[in-house]
Amino acid sequence: MIKMAFRNIFRNKKRTVLAIISVALGIGGLIFGLSYIKGLELLFQKENTKVMGEVRVTVKNYELKSKLMDVSSSISVNLKKKILKIEGVKRVDGIINFGAYIFSDNDDSKGLGFGVEKNSYIKDKVYRGKFLTKIGDIVVGKKIQEKLNLKIGDKITVLTATKGASTFALNYKISGFYNIGGPLNNSFSILLNDAMYLLDMEGEVTELHVYGENIKLANTIKLKLMDILKTDNVEIKKWDEIGAASITQVWNATKAVMIIILGLLSAVVIVNTMVMSVFERKKEIGVMKAFGMSRIKIIKLICTEGLFMGVIGSLLGILIGGFAGYYFSVNGIFLGSSMNGVMGNIDIGDTLYTKLAISDIIVSGITGIIVGIFASFIPAVIEIRKRVVRNLYE
Repeated sequence: MIKMAFRNIFRNKKRTVLAIISVALGIGGLIFGLSYIKGLELLFQKENTKVMGEVRVTVKNYELKSKLMDVSSSISVNLKKKILKIEGVKRVDGIINFGAYIFSDNDDSKGLGFGVEKNSYIKDKVYRGKFLTKIGDIVVGKKIQEKLNLKIGDKITVLTATKGASTFALNYKISGFYNIGGPLNNSFSILLNDAMYLLDMEGEVTELHVYGENIKLANTIKLKLMDILKTDNVEIKKWDEIGAASITQVWNATKAVMIIILGLLSAVVIVNTMVMSVFERKKEIGVMKAFGMSRIKIIKLICTEGLFMGVIGSLLGILIGGFAGYYFSVNGIFLGSSMNGVMGNIDIGDTLYTKLAISDIIVSGITGIIVGIFASFIPAVIEIRKRVVRNLYE
């Protein structure tokens, strides 16, 4: 049976090649599509954790208070010492978020202020000038820069409410401009110590962003933080439990739909060609029945041929999809500014790097084989039920 099936797939080379190509393209497309989805997920995760840390420590009910720009909801920066003692913790950054008015010689603007450390992710977003290097420097988001027509070296005044609810203003010199994307471009950043002085928050921050040696340690670090900081009246959340929690839920649903659609498209490509290749063999099936071959043997023969073509096509598909996935995992896919603002306040970057997973390759390969057999079985059963005369003369 196996020898006969193997011989049959090479008898009609055009039909066989077409069937194998359809399987290869379907499986190759599936593998690459899955690597693209995983790459998009990792890109979102990477940019999200840059903004808010892998684990965030704040006062309780901070989400509501942060919307009101209430800097009285602060925690001690000295908690960093406790956190850094936890195994797996690599870095802890203090952040102060506050609302303010920015005044230039010509105009004024309302914006979100950040008190940040020198290793802030904003450093990588500076497109003109340089990041904060000394006390008195300020870097400004693109939206404010355009509205106030600011230039490097200009002096601006920042007016805000202190922790004690009094008003206070200081002058700063612009050292650079950054482009984060989305609403966060309507913001500015100063050094953390500058922000503490401006807001009368000596030794205090509104957020502590915790980064581990590996993002997979985030949940473990969170649990350890909950234990060692249980008497400090703080709230501890993982990155996917913060503002992006709802976005994460939507993304998970979207990802599931994308995978289903991708799988169906791949299956349709394979099934369509395999089914047609069986239906084209009506006369051949009629001849086998006329010579006394049993229905079961004919079905087994056709399914075995489908198995061979599924295996060969899947292997080729793995090579095609694997090569494409690997190539773009190294060189990336340039997205431009098309993704800016898609995830709310988060700019998820302009270059996506695909992520190949061995599990996806194995599952896709097995899928190609199963679909190949199934797509051969159904039309074979349909044709085998017909009378010999109909098979021969239809």
